[in-house]
Amino acid sequence: MPSARTSKKATIGRPTKFDQAMVAQARKLALLGATDEQVADFFEVNRDTVDAWKQKHRDFSDALKGGKAEADGAVAHSLYRRAKGYTRKAEKVFGPKDGTIVRADIREYLPPDVTACIFWLQNRQPALWRDAARGVPGQDAPVGINITLDAATMAPVCLSPAATAPERTKPH
Repeated sequence: MPSARTSKKATIGRPTKFDQAMVAQARKLALLGATDEQVADFFEVNRDTVDAWKQKHRDFSDALKGGKAEADGAVAHSLYRRAKGYTRKAEKVFGPKDGTIVRADIREYLPPDVTACIFWLQNRQPALWRDAARGVPGQDAPVGINITLDAATMAPVCLSPAATAPERTKPH
């Protein structure tokens, strides 16, 4: 007959703080933009512990990856919209002199944001749209830009580096 001492599985170290409920919490934290360091702070553990949980608990790792991917996708979509410009529904509030407040639903056009355009292009096509101030060796010449405007609205519809634009021929 085995003794009570040999029938129990021996464990080394402290018991884990991991709980299956943490999977849903980790996903929500990632959706809010939390880094692994911030997740560790939330769960009151060391960052190495979060890394160990990701290795040991696939659902925990997938929750973090999925939440981060969804959050990054939403931010990329917002950045893309700001770079292109868009129309949104809004409410305008008027306050006439008699003190009554009038609210009106409107459609508001937000024009393209130059900073968003630059950020998008520098990250999507760094060889063509790099920041000269970063001092890329051998590539310090300014980049020429061709801008095509929509004839009706005069809004930019195409930005391209001059180096890739077709050459114009002189009329005969």
